[in-house]
Amino acid sequence: MNSQRKAFAWNWVISGLIIGLLVIGTFTSMLNKVFMENARQDAKQQFSEIYARSNTLCTSSEGEEDFYDISIPDIVEGIYIANDDKVFPEDFDERVKNDETFVGSYLCMKLREDRLNCRRLVCDVEMSYFGQKKTVMTLADKILKKPVYTTFPTYFVKNEDYVSVLAGDVD
Repeated sequence: MNSQRKAFAWNWVISGLIIGLLVIGTFTSMLNKVFMENARQDAKQQFSEIYARSNTLCTSSEGEEDFYDISIPDIVEGIYIANDDKVFPEDFDERVKNDETFVGSYLCMKLREDRLNCRRLVCDVEMSYFGQKKTVMTLADKILKKPVYTTFPTYFVKNEDYVSVLAGDVD
């Protein structure tokens, strides 16, 4: 009889643990969805900000400048300038790493697991390739799959022939 009570008690303990793990798993999944949606909205906002600032300078006088910290979540595969082909470059990470620039008339953004989004600019723009720089994540961020943001101090400058949108210091 005593062994039956112990078995019954252990069943309750094990059931409680299983229910607890299910609740934690559900909560973590919901939190992850919230983080991802916020990151998606942040990425779209940054894309719109680059687009608006570039177009504003397109219609400005030569020498006009602007500064903005572009902060993109790791769900962004890349933000860049393209020509009519609007194809995501296969060597994108290498271009980011080498601080390369490109001149074109389409501002493009590729989100992970999403199609390429490109918008025509008012003028040609020379722009750095914006993508994720590798960072060390905390254990909690890894478990929650919380997005990591990379910030680029960015200078917008109206030149004679185009607008420059360059990450980092401009001499």
